[in-house]
Amino acid sequence: MPCNLKLHLIIHFFGLTDHPYLMIFETNMYLILNPNLNMIKFAAIFKQFFNMKAFNLIHSKSGTRFKRWNGKNWSLFASLRKEVVIGTLSVAYFTTLGTVEVFAQTTNQPESSKNIDLDEVVVSADRAPQLQSQAARLVAVITKKDIEAAGAQNISDLLENVAFADIRTRGPLGVQNDVSVRGGTSDQVMILLNGVNITDPQTGHHSLNLPVPLESVERIEVLAGPGSRHLGAGAFSGAINIITKQADNNLAELSLSGGQFGYYSGTGYVGYNLNGVKQAVSFNTRSSDGYIKNTDFKDKSIFYTGKTSIKNVGFDWQYGYTNKEFGANSFYTAKYPDQFEQTRTHFASLSSEFGHFIRFKPQVYYRENHDRFELFRSNPASWYKGHNYHFTQLYGGGLNASHASKFGVTSLGLEVRREAVKSNVLGYLTGDTVAVKGEPKGFFTKAFDRTNSYLFVEQQFRIGKLNSTFGVMVSNTDSTYNKYRLFPGVDLSYNVGHGFVVSSSYNSSMRLPTFTDLFYNGPTNVGNPNLKAEFSTSFEIGLKYLSPSFIANISNFYRKGTDLIDWGRVKNSTGKYTTMNLSELKTKGIDCGFKLIPSSISESLSFVDNLSINGCFITNDTIGQTNYDSYYVLDYLKTKVTATEVFNLPFNLKWSLSQTYQDRNGGYTTVTNQYQTYEPFFSVDSKLTWYGQNMQVYGEVSNLTNKTYYDIGNIPQPGTWFKAGLKYTLPL
Repeated sequence: MPCNLKLHLIIHFFGLTDHPYLMIFETNMYLILNPNLNMIKFAAIFKQFFNMKAFNLIHSKSGTRFKRWNGKNWSLFASLRKEVVIGTLSVAYFTTLGTVEVFAQTTNQPESSKNIDLDEVVVSADRAPQLQSQAARLVAVITKKDIEAAGAQNISDLLENVAFADIRTRGPLGVQNDVSVRGGTSDQVMILLNGVNITDPQTGHHSLNLPVPLESVERIEVLAGPGSRHLGAGAFSGAINIITKQADNNLAELSLSGGQFGYYSGTGYVGYNLNGVKQAVSFNTRSSDGYIKNTDFKDKSIFYTGKTSIKNVGFDWQYGYTNKEFGANSFYTAKYPDQFEQTRTHFASLSSEFGHFIRFKPQVYYRENHDRFELFRSNPASWYKGHNYHFTQLYGGGLNASHASKFGVTSLGLEVRREAVKSNVLGYLTGDTVAVKGEPKGFFTKAFDRTNSYLFVEQQFRIGKLNSTFGVMVSNTDSTYNKYRLFPGVDLSYNVGHGFVVSSSYNSSMRLPTFTDLFYNGPTNVGNPNLKAEFSTSFEIGLKYLSPSFIANISNFYRKGTDLIDWGRVKNSTGKYTTMNLSELKTKGIDCGFKLIPSSISESLSFVDNLSINGCFITNDTIGQTNYDSYYVLDYLKTKVTATEVFNLPFNLKWSLSQTYQDRNGGYTTVTNQYQTYEPFFSVDSKLTWYGQNMQVYGEVSNLTNKTYYDIGNIPQPGTWFKAGLKYTLPL
């Protein structure tokens, strides 16, 4: 007698998404099965239903498992590096509301995505994700494998390997860095931590005050080009999303490293999955005596994250704290090199996800940053009135909703964000004098705040080989800037076949002035409370080639900016820099690169793990400003070329080399008030790692050729710096 069996087809791609509950809908299949039907016959039915070419089954006590799919060891399930259990089998309808997540798509994939290793899957630039082979935007992904191979001690060093990202180092080893994308400024990049916007409203100099040790980072995704349409104001020229590890396995890790100039770092990490609640905590302490006078630093951080699901409702939470104290040699002016700064940053967020027909994702977050800046670390001048004290707060919340239908994925989002500062320098006089907590000599006398609201609407379509995304952001702020404004955009990509994908996009973006832009007055700078917001429109066209052994891309982009915010003065003058809105700036450029994986070509080449070269080439044309000395906008990276080579050596050794060439536009004013243009430079970093059982031991050298160069202002960058360390993993 036949019986009815309801089979839920749900694939939980734990290896890629880590979110089994992130599913828009389930597909139910009803089979009439004979009780005596064995698994071989069931496999034949399943194969016929899905029109599969071939797959093998392995029987075990834990269930029947797929060994290989479509007869190719680099196809979908092989790329997951996991066997897939068909007790209740999972299938792939992906979509989510998460701002930036990574998902695999197994239904209706284009030809190129079926024929490549899904390690290349990256977040798309849209509110609903796509495969890299489908996305029309350029997104660079630094994977866990890249992080382990790189000679880097912090997140900023990792970003140096992204050709279209510009990392300008004031303090060494990530103490303070400015990051920009495609010729923009550090204030024009949005920084996200696990999809939550933590960009500092005071200044871009503090946006990378991150509580996350490098050992806790799973991957970093860098969006090239504007993201206001789906992320909000601030993603003007790009966005960076830092994604941390989840406690998939119960383990503890201890990392210790040290090196020249009194450098020391210690990091601990514990991840534990208890009754479906995944929790991970990490801590880090670092210090250095400095490579030159007044470049010493100490910093400590702790980061905690958790995840669980209760009755099909997912919850994610995170908290981080970091405390940095550092000598700020010539950070903001060469006239007074004995500067010092301390920053303390707290951050927390909570998000949820639920629903089937419509997926909802509410989110709330909070960040605060304490900043004490000392123009004189010791022996202050007689005219010096005291240190600068700033306390910034940002808190907000949002609700995203997404629905998948035969027409594509429809997304709708709303975010409200409050930004505020208390200071003795930034803002308007309050008439009150408030003591600064923890600072016996500090008082707040000024304040400023604003509320920003964003509405997002986006629609993804897929017609044959054409993928398209249309969207718009509506922005509003309660301050004096343009009250309501629309920021539309469209991304298109077409799968030509044989691994080739062409793409094009148009997007518009905006950025509000930072609190420093508006109010900072100092020995060499004067702010402008009447600044307007800045805007841009961008166009891009690109071509990608994707195969198991070779990945390549080239993109041509154009950005027209209006009312761009800059600090400037009359060229060769001795006056103060003042913030102003430039009338117009046109940015043109080309991004290109390739990655070769020789082991996919031949086993005899397996000693070469991978080779890659990437480049970004930019020109800027300013209109309406002549004889103008720009401090930021025209001080951009014209040319950057990066190359990396990773080799698998005998005795469980892996050796990586990375080279960077940079040629920067603009210059800086020397101590003697002479204008000095930046000289191009070439640098080499190297790392050698031994992999043992539960242990890694490494040695690395940065600036191997001991090149003397200036990356920003009068601050000479470190010469050759050797570091060594070990990492031990203990399963729990």
